[in-house]
Amino acid sequence: FSCPMTFKMVQYVTVIFVVLIFRRLKLIHHDKNLDVPTIRKLFLSVFLFHLSIFANNTLLRGSDLSTFVAVRSATPLLVAAGEMVFLRRPPPPSGKCLSLVAMLIGVLVYSLNDRRKRLSFGGGFWGVACLVSMSSDFVYIKHVLMSSDLSTWDFVLYNNVEALALFPLEMLANSYGAGGTAEIHFRRRCDWYSGRVISGIGVSCLFGSGVCFLGFRCRRAVSATGFAIVTVVVSVAFLERELSGAGVAGIAIFTGGGILY
Repeated sequence: FSCPMTFKMVQYVTVIFVVLIFRRLKLIHHDKNLDVPTIRKLFLSVFLFHLSIFANNTLLRGSDLSTFVAVRSATPLLVAAGEMVFLRRPPPPSGKCLSLVAMLIGVLVYSLNDRRKRLSFGGGFWGVACLVSMSSDFVYIKHVLMSSDLSTWDFVLYNNVEALALFPLEMLANSYGAGGTAEIHFRRRCDWYSGRVISGIGVSCLFGSGVCFLGFRCRRAVSATGFAIVTVVVSVAFLERELSGAGVAGIAIFTGGGILY
């Protein structure tokens, strides 16, 4: 199913309905309705989320996988600095600092030994944009979770409602380039009513609802830097790419640093 934007819209709608059904069945507790300050906070967090996705997609179109991995892997360093400056967190202990340095060294070893790397000026610009937007997203969402008394399920619901409201803007932004045209052509010839398509999308969306809840739950439980490391280590660990010996060593150093953190 090669329609990521359509799938994302279905995912937003599914999460909203799942939470509302759970509320109706009294399987989850509803704490409070939204007030204006919380709406503003959630709106900015959703906007930063969409901005980081757009920067990610544009970076992948303008560069290669090793550049993308390097940018993603540098995110925890900037997030750690953002936590100290904006969230008034104390500096991480020396052991955690060494772990962050090990992650940076590992990804540099991987990137510098990738013979297929290519980087244009546009790719470098979007690399910086991706790094800044993702780091801001991690830090700001942690701030919203710390300063709001919404339950995790309420946060999941309202966050997806606002994400759905901003979806037309996201669709317009991500149709930039060939990707949007390809998705339009695919939708015209896709068998939407086949059992395989419906069941696949349905199961994926239900799992996505659980992932959404667990993601926000994890953000509450750990620091923004810790959550950034989890997401980066998982994405790097499942790279589907043939690596050289030095590349494998770099990934091993990077993953080891993330585990030690």
